[in-house]
Amino acid sequence: PIREGYMKDDNRCDIVFSKLINGRRKILPVEVKGQWHPELYSAFDSQLNRLYAIHPDAEGQGIYLVLWFGSDEKVANRKKHGINSAEELYLNIQKQIPEELKHLMDIFVLNLAI
Repeated sequence: PIREGYMKDDNRCDIVFSKLINGRRKILPVEVKGQWHPELYSAFDSQLNRLYAIHPDAEGQGIYLVLWFGSDEKVANRKKHGINSAEELYLNIQKQIPEELKHLMDIFVLNLAI
């Protein structure tokens, strides 16, 4: 993996995995956000999809990794959010992803509250 990998138009993705498969380079961009980030519910599209997964070697695919620190922390910059677990956050983010992206973008919420 490459941390802060350079993408098209000098954009920098948080993590990029790269592998040669049958002599052809493939990449998998990973965008990482903490649960408190104000663009939590939009960065999978505005960053991962529109800036990183458009790389020809990514073939439109990517991973959206969200870091969960617990219900006492802000979610999307809101102190009152009603989300009590990493699983609930995953489901809320999943609802925001357009159907056409669901087979290309994987969401993982890493529970760091335990």
